[in-house]
Amino acid sequence: MFFVGLAGERSPSQEAEGQRGWGRVGGVGRVGRAQESSTHTSHTSHTSHTPLLLLLAISSVLLPAKARSQILPDRTLGSENSVATPELINNIESQRISGGATRGSSLFHSFQEFSIEAGRGAYFTNPAGIENILTRVTGSNPSTILGTLGVLGQANLFLLNPNGIVFGAQARLDLRGSFLGTSANSLLFQEGFEFSATNPEAPPLLVVNIPIGLRFRDNPAAIVNQSNALDSNGDIVGLQILPGETLALVGGDIHLDGGSIQAVGGRIELGGLSSAGTVSIFGDSVGQASPPVPNQTNNPDQNPDSVGQVSPPLPDQNFLRLDYPADVERADVALTNEGFVSAAGEGGNIIVQARNFNLAQESILLAGVDSNLASDLAADLDENNGLPADRAGDIDINATGSIALTEGSSIANIVQPNSTGNGGNIKVTAGGSVSLAGASQFITSTFGRGNAGNVAIAAGETISFDGSSEDGLFSSGAFSSVNRSAIGNGGDITLTANSAIVSNGGQLSTNSFGEGDAGNISLTANSAIVSNGGQLSTSSFGEGDAGNIAIAANNTVTFEGTNSRASSILDFGGVGNGGDITISTGSLTVRDGGQLRVDTAGQGNGGNLKIVARGNVSFDGNPTGAFGRVDLGGIGRGGNIEIEASSLSVSNEAQLQVLTLAEGDAGNITITTSDRVSLNDGSILSQVLFSGVGNGGSIAISTGSFSAIDGGRLSAVSAGVGNAGSINIVARSRVDFDGSNALSSASQEAVGNANDINIATKLLTVRNGAALIASSEGDGASGNIQVRADSIRLENEAFLGAETRQGEGNINLRSRDILLRQNSNITTSAFGEAAGGNIAIDAENLAALENSDIRANSEESFGGRVIVNAEGIFGTQFRDLPTLQSDITATSQLGPEFSGTVEINTPDVDPSSGLIQFPTRVVDPEELIAQNPCEQGVESAFIITGRGGLPPNPNQTLEGDLLDIDLVEPAPLESYEFSVLSYEFSVLSFELGNIPRVSSMLALESFEFSVFNFELEERANNSNLVTQNSNPKTENYQITPARGWIRNDRGEVVLTADDPTGRTAQRQNFSYPICGGL
Repeated sequence: MFFVGLAGERSPSQEAEGQRGWGRVGGVGRVGRAQESSTHTSHTSHTSHTPLLLLLAISSVLLPAKARSQILPDRTLGSENSVATPELINNIESQRISGGATRGSSLFHSFQEFSIEAGRGAYFTNPAGIENILTRVTGSNPSTILGTLGVLGQANLFLLNPNGIVFGAQARLDLRGSFLGTSANSLLFQEGFEFSATNPEAPPLLVVNIPIGLRFRDNPAAIVNQSNALDSNGDIVGLQILPGETLALVGGDIHLDGGSIQAVGGRIELGGLSSAGTVSIFGDSVGQASPPVPNQTNNPDQNPDSVGQVSPPLPDQNFLRLDYPADVERADVALTNEGFVSAAGEGGNIIVQARNFNLAQESILLAGVDSNLASDLAADLDENNGLPADRAGDIDINATGSIALTEGSSIANIVQPNSTGNGGNIKVTAGGSVSLAGASQFITSTFGRGNAGNVAIAAGETISFDGSSEDGLFSSGAFSSVNRSAIGNGGDITLTANSAIVSNGGQLSTNSFGEGDAGNISLTANSAIVSNGGQLSTSSFGEGDAGNIAIAANNTVTFEGTNSRASSILDFGGVGNGGDITISTGSLTVRDGGQLRVDTAGQGNGGNLKIVARGNVSFDGNPTGAFGRVDLGGIGRGGNIEIEASSLSVSNEAQLQVLTLAEGDAGNITITTSDRVSLNDGSILSQVLFSGVGNGGSIAISTGSFSAIDGGRLSAVSAGVGNAGSINIVARSRVDFDGSNALSSASQEAVGNANDINIATKLLTVRNGAALIASSEGDGASGNIQVRADSIRLENEAFLGAETRQGEGNINLRSRDILLRQNSNITTSAFGEAAGGNIAIDAENLAALENSDIRANSEESFGGRVIVNAEGIFGTQFRDLPTLQSDITATSQLGPEFSGTVEINTPDVDPSSGLIQFPTRVVDPEELIAQNPCEQGVESAFIITGRGGLPPNPNQTLEGDLLDIDLVEPAPLESYEFSVLSYEFSVLSFELGNIPRVSSMLALESFEFSVFNFELEERANNSNLVTQNSNPKTENYQITPARGWIRNDRGEVVLTADDPTGRTAQRQNFSYPICGGL
């Protein structure tokens, strides 16, 4: 039999946290359950079950004992009437039922009343050749079965009573074939014959083959089962049939009120209609040659999801199958008070077709593989992996309304210990909602040799998993696991709904403790919420990979509350790889302790976390975050964190973290947003901790704008054996650090180097004590700080610093404008015998005000080199020693002879050299007075100067394609040069793209500047300055004003200048017509 660990009991074989234990203890049935339901102090009440309870009360209390045990044949069959004869059968006082109407392989019986008293029996004789015994009750009372109902042979038994059927606490079935109990009005046959209980007629004399349907009228009656009958071993079996057969209850409502049903390796069907309609019957057990194609019916309008067709039968199984109409409202199905349904043992199926399905008060549906199935399946193994190719049956729950599991109830499909065979699936489909509460569970697991089955849940509205047991040991949820000593893969868990909620300790979990991979978790919904300790988790503790988690939500995904998480972990002792977590959504919110984790503590790599959101991604609160870790005991690469979104915010001590505590490199953090990234007292961290052996991961951010405020941190640190990662920011608009830090560091204990901080943006602001620091306190080299921006502003004790004991530690800034204010500093510091780092600044304007310094200092070696290339420098200057003013220094504590080098390069231009003297006479003021051009004696002149021309109309602008007239001619002029400092900026390299090498020759009009180039070459301990000088070639021109014009032979106007030599054309004479030819 199968042991069912109820809430509060943990089986020794249980492995997965929060999952109920399952293990085989021998025999067939259940043990450990109280016979009386009085131990339950609370019951789930459903309005739809009121008729069931009334029916139970009427049948077991109000009816007299004689009526309850009365079997009265009616006279509707004429001379073929049924006959009931008292007889001792199987040591039970019974009624032997004979007679009836035989038609082909079917035997028809008809009764006015049909009930069996407790402790008594009723057995149908089974004449030779009879395959189906069809029994109807034409009276007005329900059939109350309190004793044993059996067949003395192999035939299937149909019991039809439109008034309902009640199976009492000691009711049992003694059959070798299948059983169908129904409150339908009639059985339909292919020949058009209807065997009706409400309009009884004798069957026709022609041969009747097989029933093809159950016809219901309005308001069909309920069927109730309370049977807890024991077998010879003392195990509870209830209503039980032999392996490979079908037990079907078709109402009206179906209610198992503490009752049990078992069909070992067979098929159990529960369902009904609430209004008039026909349920079709298929299957070899009623004589049909073949069953219908799964998920298809004889009704062309049938919804495929409403059909109870699942796995094909095992060899030698003759299942009866039912098909429900799509256009008729179904009835409710409920199991309460530890109701129990099992088709386990040899791969049987459980099918439920309902309007609403409720499982309450530790009730259970169970299927799977027992050791009895091993001999049947072991011979058919998969050639690729040695696992069985066949699998056990499925549990298929289909409801047009809602599905609810409460108070520790479970639906499970298990491969038992010492068994061989793949487990079956659990398929749950609801037109409304699916909810599990009070430590209720869906479980597929393998303890033997074979894969666990899948759990697939689909709902038109909401899927929810809420709460745990009072002792906290068991959680509401869906679980699939490969348990210790098992060989096989875990099953997948798939959810599809409008919304999904996992809350208050609820779980979706796949695990591997044995030899095989854990299953995957997939959630598809418009919105998903994981709150108050809800978890989506997959892990591997054995030899196999952890599963993947995929969440696709069109609108929102939320993780909120302490220990609310999605995690894929290769755990301690596991050999394999961690799985990936992928979230695709409109927006993602992780807050108040919610977490996303991809860790490894075993022998293998961690998985990756990827988030893709059309809108905002936010992490808020402590210990909220996304984590990719190589934990203690791990050997492998840590997982990466990748985020693509419109915007990202990390606030109130939330973290994005990759780290290594063991043997393996930490993963990388890559963030791409179209709008912004903000850290408000939040952190993005890459760490090699003290016990770690491996390199830190890089942090790469590409965004519109980046801000870190109020303690926000970017940190890439190594305290172990390995290099720290780099920090790279590319922001199209701006980068702001306000009271926050960016740090790349190798600690004193580290064996490895720090790394670079690289920033490319339009505007960089560092203010209010914020700092960008690259440092090495140990034996490794420091990183560099490199910034390329249109504008750089350091305000109110801002700090850019590079510190080293072994080398590197340079700062390279390239910007149009650089401003330092209010005790802000740019500093390279060298400790020990390391030379000071270098500072290279290339700017148009550099302003350092209010005691803001630029320093390249050293402790016990030479100071560093400061090279400033700027067109204008304001508020600061080179000094040998720091002062209370703004300084540029390169000092050493060893003394002035060990000072570094400061080079300040600005254009050294004589202002007068830029003035050009036109070689013309001084203009007589009289020439500015208007003269009569027709009056001879005083010269009048019209002078045009410049390179352009005039537009055709004063209201128009000058077009670019006008004639370009050269107004100058060569003339001797004293030559001059500008000396400009520039440098190659070639070290900024990002994962998201490279900042190109910049080397430019400045040119203005006809002047060519000589350029002073230098290139910082990376060395282990210092930086070499490479200088290139070039002699300019200068062609000098005298600018000559145009003083006249002529019209040439082509009709073109040519502006001319006076030529003292007389070798060029002069102004021609022109007479105004009004001057009379003067």
